[in-house]
Amino acid sequence: MSDEVIRLGIDAGSADCRVVVLREAAGGCEVLARVQKASAGIEAGSVVDMAQAAAAIRDALKEAASQAGVRPGRATVAVHGIFVRTELCHGATGVRGREVSAGDVARANRSALEGAVPAGRRLLHCIPIEYFVDHRGSVRDPTGLRARRLEVRALVVDAEEAALRDLSRCVRKAGAVPGGFRLGSFAAAAAVLSPDEREGATALLHAGETAVEIVLLWRGTPIRTALVRKGARDAVDDLRSALHLSGATARRVLVRHGCVAPAGKTADDPVDPAGAARSGRPTVRLACDTAAARFTETFGKVQDVLDETPALRPESVVLTGGAAALPGIDEVAQEVLRRRVRVAAPGGGLPEGCAFAAAAGLVQPLPFGRAVRETPDGFLGWILRFAGNAF
Repeated sequence: MSDEVIRLGIDAGSADCRVVVLREAAGGCEVLARVQKASAGIEAGSVVDMAQAAAAIRDALKEAASQAGVRPGRATVAVHGIFVRTELCHGATGVRGREVSAGDVARANRSALEGAVPAGRRLLHCIPIEYFVDHRGSVRDPTGLRARRLEVRALVVDAEEAALRDLSRCVRKAGAVPGGFRLGSFAAAAAVLSPDEREGATALLHAGETAVEIVLLWRGTPIRTALVRKGARDAVDDLRSALHLSGATARRVLVRHGCVAPAGKTADDPVDPAGAARSGRPTVRLACDTAAARFTETFGKVQDVLDETPALRPESVVLTGGAAALPGIDEVAQEVLRRRVRVAAPGGGLPEGCAFAAAAGLVQPLPFGRAVRETPDGFLGWILRFAGNAF
């Protein structure tokens, strides 16, 4: 049908590549494909091997196309990693005593970007947090209010141009067209936050292979981001060292048993019966305690970040990402953070499973700010970005 829109989301991480295809029509949304494949060539959000990364994304796209019955088209691509930067910025414009118009709001937002994005970096998001009408703050929508001066406080998110260029080339080599980038943790928030969590103070933790991405939200709007560079891979390394297991076996043990030992005698069963004789019979209890110790340290670092923002005390914590699926990780997080913790998966017809939170959020509208669309490489792309059309 002519009014149908096919949306494609690609979330390529250090361990897994996830692809979601969504069909949007007047009657609602339908998930056409949900694919997860092993990833390669990407570390901490950066492409480190172009051929391997493109091949992994291509495999996921091929299966998604088979499930959906459509060829890959323009995709929204998740961005993760240490090359992302956020900053609070201030903008203002004169209104001269008349009613604030949509144009006035746009000018105030643009002024917040002046000088905010250094050379060598590209804007990802500009998210208005609050507006000030003649110095009166906490205004969520100033349109229609009379004012002499309109100000805005906004969260500006940018990323290294070179890293985004590599990711864009990788997606193109895989057979899709990058139509835009979106911070993965923002996408996850768009997909999983409940109405209650959008009304108060909430912390979203997107736990992955190499890091935990933190987003602090007030009334559904991000006001701060942070990154704790510890993830599931650190727990795998601890299991390898403490239990003398191979890397593959350590990962299987982590995925199967997680962080909380079961009650009863099964806690004393060997985690690897085939290697029990040579490894001194490491038990399920020891494996769970080892993983729990690692994630206790990780969530302790998350708590340090929350303590740095005393004015915003999150009432609840929402846990997403591949590591959020580990058994018992929510119990560890709740004990350390001393808050209610919910492992969240997308709903409303979107893919189930907390690991798909970011991928699912890529194929639906962002409820705050706006994402920046991708522009062509080369001279044409430079002209478009210079003219501001990419903003």
